[in-house]
Amino acid sequence: MTLGAESCLVAHHDTCLRAWAPSVEVVDGCGAGATFSAGVIYGHLRGWDLETLIRFAIAAPLLKYTVLGPRAFPLADVHQLAANLKIEPYPVVTR
Repeated sequence: MTLGAESCLVAHHDTCLRAWAPSVEVVDGCGAGATFSAGVIYGHLRGWDLETLIRFAIAAPLLKYTVLGPRAFPLADVHQLAANLKIEPYPVVTR
């Protein structure tokens, strides 16, 4: 679940993580949501664990925000940014 400037929550089975994105100067936000979704799908198809997947899915649109128009960034750049994101466990509520 994306939370705008508050980043996102991601859950799978009994694991829930809160991901925090750093502030970036937004040049163009068009396509950032699709870039996030593509990052989730890419990570899922690669079989990544939840934390790696969400790091990538957040990092990709952060880079997208910094340029005007559509642009893909090298995977190494996305992974480098992803490695520095703040991720923490989020309590899971069960009934």
